[in-house]
Amino acid sequence: MVVIILEAIMAGAQVIITDGIVCMDNASSSIYIFARIYKFFILSLVSISLFCSGCAKKQISQMIVAGKLSSDKFSCVYVALPRDGTFGSIVYNGSGAKVASSLCLAFSEKSVQCKMAVSTLPFDRNLQMAKDVGCNYVVIPKILHWEDRNTPWSGKLDRASVQVDVYEVDQKRLISSSLIEATNQWATFIDNPPEVLLPAPFKKIVDSLY
Repeated sequence: MVVIILEAIMAGAQVIITDGIVCMDNASSSIYIFARIYKFFILSLVSISLFCSGCAKKQISQMIVAGKLSSDKFSCVYVALPRDGTFGSIVYNGSGAKVASSLCLAFSEKSVQCKMAVSTLPFDRNLQMAKDVGCNYVVIPKILHWEDRNTPWSGKLDRASVQVDVYEVDQKRLISSSLIEATNQWATFIDNPPEVLLPAPFKKIVDSLY
């Protein structure tokens, strides 16, 4: 009862208590009812958004693992910086750094040292840079597709497609090659960028290497 009275007052309703009976005039009663409906509506939207955030399609459509990575304390992984993702004439500035950072975080969770490139370089230069900084492995991500849509308003989905290749530095041997294809879901009220779709599949890739 106390909660109801407080909610009514906070909603702007005029509450009168007489002989233990709570009274509201018609206008105040309407305000209170509207406030309750509005609160229920907002909570419902939040609940649906949270539920549907787990409905996004995040799959590794192709994964080839030809070996494992060393997990000793001296092991080091170097993550190359991919070119920023594009969609048509749109360039999503910073998307390459976000992909590399997310990959580096996934490797760091395995308690291995991870170093990230600061510029986009060709394959051979990335191998040399990895060797120069003392890393055993080099991770080469490539953004194949990057589409950031305002899904709540347009109904069009965010899409991200990223290829991740892992090489052993000294022998230039390919250890793993994976292709991630991810989309969000249309029933969302939150406009998240494509990079939020990647940590889960990145973790699966890293887990497969140890």
